Amino acid sequence: MTLYKGKKAGALRQYMTKKPHKLGMVYDFLPYLGSDTFNGIDCSDAEKSLGLSGQITTSLCKSIKLPRLSMVCFDN
Repeated sequence: MTLYKGKKAGALRQYMTKKPHKLGMVYDFLPYLGSDTFNGIDCSDAEKSLGLSGQITTSLCKSIKLPRLSMVCFDN
């Protein structure tokens, strides 16, 4: 999520009452599908060794278009 108060994102905007920045915009997501979550996604052995949370984070980071100009923040 990234802080976003505009209107052009339409349904992609999300309001979360318990977060410090209550309005945000979804950049990318990976739905949890149990054991099929990573079917069709190439993951190295190093990524697999990070566990499910680490694997999800690294997989989502691959979609960032300008990684050197980006900052990734996440919580549980």
